[in-house]
Amino acid sequence: QSYRDLPMQINQWCNVVRWEMRPRLFLRTAEFLWQEGHTAHATEEEARAKVLEILEVYADFAETYLAIPVIRGEKSEGERFPGAQNTYTFEAMMQDGKALQMGTSHYMGTNFAKACGIRFLNEKGELAYAHTTSWGSTTRMIGAMVMAHGDDNGVILPPRLAPIQVMIIPFLMNEESKKVVLPFCQELKERLSKIEYFGRKVGVSIDDRDLKGSEKSWDAIKKGIPIRLEIGPRDIENGKVPLYLRTKEKNASLPQDSGNIEEAVLQYLEELHHEIYQRALAYREANLVRVDSLADFKDLFLEDRLPHRFALAPCHGGKALEAQIKNDYGVTIRCIPIKQTAPPASCLFTQKENAPQAVFARSY
Repeated sequence: QSYRDLPMQINQWCNVVRWEMRPRLFLRTAEFLWQEGHTAHATEEEARAKVLEILEVYADFAETYLAIPVIRGEKSEGERFPGAQNTYTFEAMMQDGKALQMGTSHYMGTNFAKACGIRFLNEKGELAYAHTTSWGSTTRMIGAMVMAHGDDNGVILPPRLAPIQVMIIPFLMNEESKKVVLPFCQELKERLSKIEYFGRKVGVSIDDRDLKGSEKSWDAIKKGIPIRLEIGPRDIENGKVPLYLRTKEKNASLPQDSGNIEEAVLQYLEELHHEIYQRALAYREANLVRVDSLADFKDLFLEDRLPHRFALAPCHGGKALEAQIKNDYGVTIRCIPIKQTAPPASCLFTQKENAPQAVFARSY
């Protein structure tokens, strides 16, 4: 009713059903879960600030928890959400060099407010249209995590997000070894379950199934569990606990003394997070090419070579030009980075001056 009621901020989680001609697991499915937000503001300035705030919340989550480096930017006219004045996105490179749009944040201006009659009394007592925003992310983030970090052995779960961060695997040779190994593993689980990593208790589990130790290890590898502690009777006799990181064949043999294992687990969880983030960042930087000529652009995208790459090139955009680029080269403008790393230049396609750098890529 009044400007005093604003901003109005609504967050919701819901399942969405869409028609998908070519479904892809996690990325494009007929039904998916998403989180979306809608806000109404008294002023344009406040609404735009919210749009960029949410973009940073999303991008920070991708980098801090999913260990995926992303490019923050604004969508071009051809890629903008219908009805929005501005659409912002954060784009990630997958291991095949394709881009994945992981979430968006839109400034709607007063377009939707006028269509839906969203009005309020301003400070002057006059009826005014609200400035609205909309933003969302979906289970596509899970697909991003799988594709950004997985290897031929399966998924690699980022340690800050993994539900089970440490899997204790007892190697049980016979009934006699069970009496020694299982109590030790249970005690170790209780110790590790008390420590905190990144704001929550460390998730610890014991795989005490009646399987070979190698089978249990392989199962944990495929599921992407960050750390495995593999313990047999001889390890207990030697006073050691072998620790394996998901990304390495073997990492350390830890002394069983109180405190050493806890400190090492926290250290290796953090090491793994930074390892997979830096690996993804290095891969993106190695496959992001600055293009200064149309000939180089053609060579980059018309040649059928793998992995795909990102191109950074000056472009003014526009729906007609973007449609032509997509038709000719099979790529789209993924975003115009908020942080421009080069001064404006002549548009690669129209030669118009003062064109910003845009990121071009094939995408999912």
